[in-house]
Amino acid sequence: MRRFGTCLVLLACLWAGPIVQADVEYDLLLQEFEQAQQQWVQQLREAEVSEQPPHPAKDFLPRFRRYAEEHAGRSEAIPALGWIVGAAGQISDGPGKPGADVTWALERLAKDHAADPAIKDVLRGFRYSAYDVGSEPLIALYERIIKANSDKQARAAASFNLAFTLFRSWGASAEDAEARAVENKRAEKLFRKIVQEYPDTEAAKRAGGYVFEIEHLQIGMKAPEIVGSDADGKEIRLSQFRGQVVVLDFWGFW
Repeated sequence: MRRFGTCLVLLACLWAGPIVQADVEYDLLLQEFEQAQQQWVQQLREAEVSEQPPHPAKDFLPRFRRYAEEHAGRSEAIPALGWIVGAAGQISDGPGKPGADVTWALERLAKDHAADPAIKDVLRGFRYSAYDVGSEPLIALYERIIKANSDKQARAAASFNLAFTLFRSWGASAEDAEARAVENKRAEKLFRKIVQEYPDTEAAKRAGGYVFEIEHLQIGMKAPEIVGSDADGKEIRLSQFRGQVVVLDFWGFW
């Protein structure tokens, strides 16, 4: 059940976000895929974990790639390229092994669309892609967008994705404490820069949360005050339990 819940969260991240405005052909293709995915989710709910049905992304991959190729170099190709990258977890050979199609899509985004303002609409779906794609190609894409794109929102989104990828230390650096420390330091500078240079963006709001985490939520730091209500509606504060062992359980539904 845990595997199923995690899978649904990832799917929501990959395909529930905003996409570039595309033509009717792409809209119909996306709707057809979403219907197939809904059917797959229903099958997954009814099946045992050991009998997980194949995800429909592999069947739809050739059609999304063909659409991207037919619109090569134009903004209309961005949603299809973004779909391919976002679907890496379902169409690749395993973590860090993106495969030829995903590699191709990343290359096309970097070479053909890094300066296109429309690319900002697919970046949100890439935040957790480093696990499947690897961090290096994504970092290269984000850096290229930051350098080439004149759109403020696109640069802010790419900057946040870059900082997020570095902060999470996916890839080889995750096992290298020294390299991880260097990446985290760079991520911290980027988060602060985003807050300062793009204050009115979603990226700045999210970056601010990481700045708070860095400044207040590290091991050995005094925990920030938390105020809530107990089962009887009485106000309760974390500071009331200073000197005692406290377990905080944060949970929610996505």
